[in-house]
Amino acid sequence: MIESFSDIISKMQYHLKHKEEGYAIPMAPKYNNVVGNILPGQYTVITGMASSGKTSFVDINYVLSVLLQWHKLEEKPPLKIFYFSLKDSALKKFQSLLCAYIKLVHNIRVDIPTLNSQPGRLYNIEHEPTLLKAIDDAEVFFNEIMSDEILSVITAVSKPTAINSMVVDYIAGLP
Repeated sequence: MIESFSDIISKMQYHLKHKEEGYAIPMAPKYNNVVGNILPGQYTVITGMASSGKTSFVDINYVLSVLLQWHKLEEKPPLKIFYFSLKDSALKKFQSLLCAYIKLVHNIRVDIPTLNSQPGRLYNIEHEPTLLKAIDDAEVFFNEIMSDEILSVITAVSKPTAINSMVVDYIAGLP
């Protein structure tokens, strides 16, 4: 609650010394110029027609790019990402993120059927040493964010009230 104009000035002075830059959206710099960086406590709604790329946009710009920027920091601030996947299993979501990681970091195109050696695959990965090396590199990255529970993919919750409750419970348990 604001009690006087000095509250406004105090907040301005605090933020002059403690700049919160957040996480940039590197895949969409024009979008980043319009809406700004991803900041803690910020809510963004991504909407569009069916099969218009909403999930891919979120996966790359709001999940993977944030994790990559965080991973590169020498002094890592606390970070927790809840990913509520209403249609995919956690395994499939992590495979999708792995494909995006390999494309962003190593510029190698791979898809889930290729990872699983299923029909419709792009190629056979056992004949691609560069891809196998990229997967080894990705293992280090994903082990860190999974073992530290930086990214939690949640598939068992589908109602907005349950999602809100889970997030509120998590925040309430923070020191």
